[in-house]
This record gives sequence, structure tokens and C-alpha cells, in this order.
Amino acid sequence: MDKSEEITKNIIRLPIYSLLLFALLLGISLFFIVSEYKAKELNDYKTILLYSKKELAKMEVKSTIAGIDNDYKHLINKEKKYIKDRVYEADNIIKRVIKNNPNLSKEQLKNIIKQTVSAVRFKNGDGYYFVYNYDTNIMLVHAFKKLIGKNMINFQDAKGTYVFKKSKKIIKENREGFFNIYYIKPTNTKKAYKKVVFVKYIPELNWVVGTGFYIDNSLKKFQKEQLNKINNKRYGENQYFFIMNAKNCIMLVDTNAKGKIGKSWCNLKDLKGNLFAKRFKEVALNGGGFVRYYWKNPETNKIEEKISYVEYYPKFNWIIGTGVYLSEINKIIDKQKEEIEKETTMLYFIFFGVLFLVLSIVLFFAYRLSKKTKKAFNIYKDDLENRIDKAVKESIKKDKMLQEQAKLAQMGEMIGMIAHQWRQPLNAIALYIQSLPEMFECCEENEECEEFIKKNMKTIKFMSNTIDDFRNFFKSDKKEEKFSIKKELDKVCSLVSAQLKTHNIDLEILGEDFEVIGYKNQFAQVILNLITNSKDAILENKIKEGKITIILDKNNKKLYIKDNGGGIKTDNINKIFEPYFSTKGVQGTGIGLYMSKMILRNMQADIYAKNSENGAEFVIEFSPELSVGGVDYFKSLN
Repeated sequence: MDKSEEITKNIIRLPIYSLLLFALLLGISLFFIVSEYKAKELNDYKTILLYSKKELAKMEVKSTIAGIDNDYKHLINKEKKYIKDRVYEADNIIKRVIKNNPNLSKEQLKNIIKQTVSAVRFKNGDGYYFVYNYDTNIMLVHAFKKLIGKNMINFQDAKGTYVFKKSKKIIKENREGFFNIYYIKPTNTKKAYKKVVFVKYIPELNWVVGTGFYIDNSLKKFQKEQLNKINNKRYGENQYFFIMNAKNCIMLVDTNAKGKIGKSWCNLKDLKGNLFAKRFKEVALNGGGFVRYYWKNPETNKIEEKISYVEYYPKFNWIIGTGVYLSEINKIIDKQKEEIEKETTMLYFIFFGVLFLVLSIVLFFAYRLSKKTKKAFNIYKDDLENRIDKAVKESIKKDKMLQEQAKLAQMGEMIGMIAHQWRQPLNAIALYIQSLPEMFECCEENEECEEFIKKNMKTIKFMSNTIDDFRNFFKSDKKEEKFSIKKELDKVCSLVSAQLKTHNIDLEILGEDFEVIGYKNQFAQVILNLITNSKDAILENKIKEGKITIILDKNNKKLYIKDNGGGIKTDNINKIFEPYFSTKGVQGTGIGLYMSKMILRNMQADIYAKNSENGAEFVIEFSPELSVGGVDYFKSLN
């Protein structure tokens, strides 16, 4: 079988087999994931549903208590308004009596007013007025006859409050007002009841008129109305409330236990033997909370587990509660389970439907792709060798670049060894020359001999410094630093000056010095490379009086390197910074200017070339920030 045909068949088989295996694994994973998802979803839903039902019960109880409180306040305000209106009526009666009897003496008017006010009854006969003299505190009118004519300033109610002192304080500050006392009723002298009193000052007679109401008179009717109202109150799906007296566990309201209303539940047990009514009391008196117990569900007529929220209402000594049967939650859970099962079935249907569709599409495209592959295989087979050749060439280029770097490193090491070998002989020669006056008496005080010694010592020092310059020149910089452009130019010039003089080439540095940040040795290598290129161009074009000019532009942070070597060919001027492009034939590597450009970019600088009047001109431009970014080019090659 032909290799191309075998590859073609494999192209069809591989995606189908892979897809079938993937579908099998995905189906198994999907089954477990969906099963876990269903269990978690139902559990989460049950938790949330139970929480929401409990919170609803809690909110409804608190809302009911708030409603009772609001109605209670409305009742008290209504009763207070009622007695205030009655006192204002008494004030109007007194003023009318005074106005209608201008000829009567003050004592006569007082007697008429006392008789009139004493006779007034309201509130089904339970309401009456009392009147006392503001200055003398003598009681003038009262339902209790024994109090009339007595000084009441030291009178105390059942809780020890000085009633008339409190009344006089209110009259003094506001001329009228409300206050509470605990006082006996005319109809029941054995027990003190809470009473709200309103008093008003009558300036015409210097009297204080007042009346009040006993809260419990209205409270019984109010409580009965509230119990009836709550008994008929419903929320949710027929959820009801229950109310129990906290003192004796007597059930006051419970729709589901009408036969036990008015009876004590203290000893009543649920199906599990729990005294749940006592538990209601315990939880409610401790700030309210939830109680679990078993009770008859009116919907199913069965004993079921129930969770109720209970809270204490201290004004009436009531425990108010409501709850939810867990069976009701389970019904909702079952419905949710059915919905999840439907969604799961639909998910499986969609999954296998999509899988079948994808398999059909893959089979179709695999068949078409096999035909194209067979055709393309032959083309790619022929093209493969070309690509390999290209990759090999690229690899060779990179190797050349690494070799150039290695050459620089080896050159630095070699110069270091030469410096080490030369240092001792140079020192020895210097010692010999300096010892000449001692060795030869004729040299002492001889000007020619002294001049000889000075010139040779200067030459030896120059040779030693030159060795150091070459050794340092090829060192790899460890870190960026701020350095002088002029100083580095002088260092390079000292290295090449002798060679340039040999070829009659003049090197001149003009302009004002400035500083940049970067790797100074690498920068010096760039300058050396540019000077060397200019020298080669001058020699190649046989220029008799060669000249290289370096101009420093401090204001614009630029450096110009010009020569009179004839310039760069127009066709080549845009290519000279490309790697491996060289105008020197087999002698050139083509990476000198490329590496120079990379080094300068590391210093956030750039270089470009153009032709001047007599030769080439290279311009190095530094960024205004003079900060260095990127990676050391030579280090990146390692």
C-alpha cells in the first residue's frame, strides 16, 4: 500500500476513533457529573427553601407583633384624645357658666360650676371629672366623696408616685398635659389599675380640671379583637398563627386545635413525647426562635414534623407563633426533582444529538481532507527538503554570530595573557634604563643621557597603558553606568591612532562632551567598528589624504562620524544594518553594523547612515531620557 494512501485512511480513522473514545469518556463523565449535580441541586434547593420558609414564618410573626403594637398605640392615642376632648368640654362649660352669669359672685359661680361638673358622666358612666385648687391643693370635685375638701399635695398612687406634685409640675411647665398613675377604680377599691390622666389649668378660677381612663377597660375588648383578627389571618398556602398565654400555657388561638382553645398546654406532648408548649415558652422568653415538633397537619390529617417560629409579646404576656410542615416542603422538592429529571433527559438528548451531528460533520470533512491531503502530501514532500535547507542556513547564520561573540571573548582573553607576559619584561626594561646613571658614570649629569631615559620611560609607560586599554576594551560590561562620550572616544582613538597614522588618515573629534547611560565598553566597540569601516573605505578607494571626523552634538544628544572614503552605494545604504549583509566580499561577516545597531538599541539609541559630500556619514542618536531598557545584546547570545 502506498504511504500517501495509508496516511489518507488514517486521517479518516483517527478523528472518528478519537471522537468515539472522547464521546464514551464524556458520556461516563456526564453521567456522574449530572448525578452529582442533581443531588447537590436538590440539597441546595431544599436548604434554601427551608430557610426561606423559616424566614417567612419569622417575618410574619414579627409583622403580626408590629401590627398589634401599631393598633395598640392607635388605641391609646384614641383614648387619650377622647379624655383630652372631655377636659376641653369641661373648660368650655366653666367658661360659659362664667360668661352667662356676670352678676353672680365668684363663690356662687364656683358652686354652680362644681355642681355642674360633678354631675357629668361619660364613657358608659365610668368617666368622671376631678377638680382641685391649684394654690391650696384642695380637692373640689371627685367621684370619691371622701376626697373632696382634702389637701391632696402628699397623695400617692399605688406605686408611690406623688400624683398632685406631678400634676402641678405639668401645669407649671405647659399649662396642660398627660401623665400615668396606678389608681383604684370607683367600682373596685381593692386593686390599683394603670390610668392615663389629662389635666388642664383654668386661669379664671385658678383651678385644675382633669379626667382619665383605665387602660384595662379598653384592653380586654382590644385583645379580643386582636385574637379574632389573628385567628382569621392567613399567609402563603393557608398558613395560620397560634397564640399562647406565657403564664399558664393556655392556648388562645390555634386554627388546628379548636377543641383545646382555652386550655393549658403545659403538659401536652407531641408524637415524640416532647413537651413542645414548654419549649415554645422557653425559646420565646429567650428572644424568640425556631422549635421542631410533631403536630397534626390539617391538610393531610396526619401527624407530621413541623418547624415553628415563636416570639414573646410582653405587653399582653402572649407567645405568638407560626410554622411550616416539612411535608409541604417535600412536596415542592418532589416537583423540583421532576423538573430536574426533565432537564436531565433533555440534556442527554441534546448531548447525543450534537455528538451524532459532530460525528457526521467530522466524517464528511475527514473524507474531503483525505483527498486534499493526498494531493498536498506530494507537494509538501518536495517542499520539505527546501525547508530543511533553509533551516540549516539560518542555523549557520546564528552559529556565525555566536562565533563572532566567541572571537571577541577569546581576543579579550588573549590580550589579557599577552599583558601578563609583557608586563614583567617591560618592568625589567624600565629598571635597566633607570639604572643607566649608576652603571655608567658618563651618564651622570649628561643631558643627552637624561633625555634618552625620559623618552624610553615614556614609551614603556605608553606601551603599558596601551596593553591595559586593549585588555579593558574587550571586557564584557557587568552593569550599566553613566559615562562620558568624549572619554570613550579618546580611548578608542588611542587604540587606533597608530594604525591610522600609518595609512596617513587624520582623525579629528569636535563638539562639546555629554554623558549617557549604558555599557561603555560595548559602546567603544561600536565606535571602533565605525572607524574601522571608514578606514577600510578610505584604503579601498585609495584616498591619499584620508580623514575621519567625529562631531559631538550635546544639545540634540547626537554623534556624527564622517569620512571622505567615497560613500555607500545607493542600493546598499538601506541594507548595511541587516545581518550577514557585507560589501567586503568573503572577508566580511556582515554582522558588524547589525551588532552595533543592537548594542545602541540596548542604550535606547539608534544609528542610521547617509552619504555626505565626500563619503559616508553615520549618525548615532540618543533618547532624551538617557535611560537604558531591554537586554544586553552580548549576554542574550549566551
